[in-house]
Amino acid sequence: MTVPRRGLGDLTLLAGVVLGSLGFVLGGFAALVAVPGIFFSRLRAPALACFCTTVLCAGLSMFGINPWGSFIRNAALDELEAALGARPGYTAARFNPAAGTLRFDNLDVDLPGLGGNARVVSVTIEGGPGMLPGMGSRRISARGLRIIVDGRSDFERFLGGLPQTGPDTEVDLETIELLVQGPQVDAAVLISSARGTTSTGNFEVHVAPRQLYLTLWQQTHSLQVRGAATFARQGGRSKVALDLKVADQDVLSLYAHGTLQPDPGAGGLQITVDYIDLQQLWARYRKIDVWAGTVRGNVFVSGSLSELRLDMELSLAELSYFHRAVMALDESRAFLMPAADLNGRIRMRDGESFTLEGLLLVAPECSLCTGPYTQASGEGILRLDGTFPALQGTLAATVRRGTLSRPITWSPAALYGLPDMQPNLVQVAEQFTDLDLDFGIEIDRLDVACEPLTGWLAGELSGNLRKVPGRKDARLSVGGNLDLKDGRFAFCAAAGEVAGTIEFNPNIPSYEAGIRGTLKGVVSSTTLSADITGRLSHPGLAFTGVLIPPDDLGRLIALHADGSIDAAEKGRRTESITRLCGPAAAIANNPFLAQRGGRVSFSFRP
Repeated sequence: MTVPRRGLGDLTLLAGVVLGSLGFVLGGFAALVAVPGIFFSRLRAPALACFCTTVLCAGLSMFGINPWGSFIRNAALDELEAALGARPGYTAARFNPAAGTLRFDNLDVDLPGLGGNARVVSVTIEGGPGMLPGMGSRRISARGLRIIVDGRSDFERFLGGLPQTGPDTEVDLETIELLVQGPQVDAAVLISSARGTTSTGNFEVHVAPRQLYLTLWQQTHSLQVRGAATFARQGGRSKVALDLKVADQDVLSLYAHGTLQPDPGAGGLQITVDYIDLQQLWARYRKIDVWAGTVRGNVFVSGSLSELRLDMELSLAELSYFHRAVMALDESRAFLMPAADLNGRIRMRDGESFTLEGLLLVAPECSLCTGPYTQASGEGILRLDGTFPALQGTLAATVRRGTLSRPITWSPAALYGLPDMQPNLVQVAEQFTDLDLDFGIEIDRLDVACEPLTGWLAGELSGNLRKVPGRKDARLSVGGNLDLKDGRFAFCAAAGEVAGTIEFNPNIPSYEAGIRGTLKGVVSSTTLSADITGRLSHPGLAFTGVLIPPDDLGRLIALHADGSIDAAEKGRRTESITRLCGPAAAIANNPFLAQRGGRVSFSFRP
């Protein structure tokens, strides 16, 4: 059977049109395939049909009418939707079949797995001529990428959900901004470029960051960054490798180097702190108090992107702390710490919570109290645990030297008293929002210069300081004993020795501590002997062997002298009696009238 020539011609023309439709796939260059056929009479008609169809398809493609381009565009959007969890939007898309490129302008896609979104000014996908499937690797280049994510997101889960199959891809990105937002910490990273590759679910991207804006508790730090970083995922595990120098003018300078990955046996990331100026850093957060000093050392970072562990080995030098209100604007009362070591771990979860685990501050020499009437220094070890701001801690301190210098008063008119003697370390601890601190203090020597009493105290104290949210003052409980050594008293014409013990009970306020001791002295030819009892807030003196009436004994103490009393000495005695015993006792020249004020008790036995 023979086929009519006309029917065969129609088929060849149809074949030319079909081949010409490759212009949608390969562009106008496909017309070159038909050019040789024009020179053969038998192929001229289908060749011309192929040529014209190819040119027509290429022309339509130039105007955005390309079914193959639509298919490729939708396939690319489907891949992004499968990987990111949302379908991208865009303002324009152009497909160049000859070059094998697909370009999107102003691509915008939500990132539900990370609680954010990504926007890119332009992104181009290169996949070879026609972007035919299985034609080799692809190349993605983008410019002006901005990514916003929630710092509380599970980054490991998101990365693990990325497609595990697909062609090998080369990535080339320019001008990137990454924003990580959290309730306590925000970070914005400006990146000059990022280049990397992806293959069967694995990827490795090398980035060149240049600026980091870190916002902690509404204060932003602008950090210059130099060096390189690598983000990779291999075998289902993510890792971050850094080799960076980070600096913030004169505030801090540090180096980050090493690799962060979940495998605990694979090393970690080390941050070497060249220096941190605490005074300038702290001033950005608080104005009512001042930290000063420098920090150096290392911080070892391990864990995952969702849970970081920071193990610190830091040294602090010339450390000082000054609180304007607690220390009455007197900078001489600042706490000083010439040198100290800070060790322990801070665990940061999702950029939202900070947990302290065995954070240990060791100071061989430091201020423990700098009040106007109570000063003490020695060594201390402070340990803190808990999730900020709710902290638990222990303080172990040794007072090597110190002084109590507030004169004693039983006068009902006095404007000062025992609260003035409270260590201002308690007031500093009250600056915490939520603190439960157990303490143990060993006192080697605490000099007493509390007129009319002198000597020094030694002993051990322990207890607890509790500061609860919403309350200004902390609750302090103290237990233990302090013994008075080399005690002396000198009051008007009386002088002698004092021995005793202050007994603290953790179940009652510290100012209600019991006192037990003895007083032995002499005034003129009269011997004084008394047992000391009662409480710090209300002592009692029980005199024994008194051979003269108490009122006469009081006047003897106030007025006796081996010779005449000049005006200056009389004024000094009147001032002493007024301060210790009150104005009524000074007028009557009888210190024992202080008992009427209700702050001291006297008893007399023959």
